[in-house]
Amino acid sequence: MAVLCHKTALTDSDEMAEATSKIVKVECQAFRRDGGGTLISVWPPQKE
Repeated sequence: MAVLCHKTALTDSDEMAEATSKIVKVECQAFRRDGGGTLISVWPPQKE
């Protein structure tokens, strides 16, 4: 799930993406400028 989030963030103009399943939520920021970088946050999804 983190890899999919990373790839999606690289294609998005604001460099952000998220993916959620029943057991985990992943938010990503990924960019290629200035040598590139990735930030990935993972936590349990919020209960509604």
